[in-house]
Amino acid sequence: MNQRGFTLTEVAIVGAIIAILTAVAVPDFQEWTAKARLKEDATEMKSHLQFARMLAIQRNTPVTVSFDKATETYDIFIDNGAGVGGVASDFIRNGEEPQLVIASPPQRLNRGVSFHRVNSPTVGTAQGILFNGRGMRRVPLVAPNIVLTAEGIADRYQITVTFVGDVRISEPTGINATAIL
Repeated sequence: MNQRGFTLTEVAIVGAIIAILTAVAVPDFQEWTAKARLKEDATEMKSHLQFARMLAIQRNTPVTVSFDKATETYDIFIDNGAGVGGVASDFIRNGEEPQLVIASPPQRLNRGVSFHRVNSPTVGTAQGILFNGRGMRRVPLVAPNIVLTAEGIADRYQITVTFVGDVRISEPTGINATAIL
């Protein structure tokens, strides 16, 4: 008798092999996804900081990138004090200071990615990086930096803005961080 098909034993063995491969692959895929989200947010934040700097130079006006750790968002706006109640260079969008639309402001970090540390100038409760009309960041002398992390992985990216306005991404691995992007 010539029957076609698989025996129950063959199907069970194939099912067991698929289950083992899935159990091995899923954690690696989740880690890979978290790393990809983290790197995407770091490179996007770098490009947004560079955009803010270029716009400050182009319009010869102060442009601020402000950070909100509580909501994991950041906002980009012309911080020139325009309108009633507007205060220039205070890291807070007030008065009629125009918000710069890149995607859908404020910019939100990817799911699972968070601000580990935002070390930037503070005015009241507002933290941010302000570029003047020459594209240089506002003092202090210590370079502001933002460290992004993601859930479930140890990787971190540090975004630093130098005094002259250059934006760098590095992996903080101690005192001497190495540039990676």
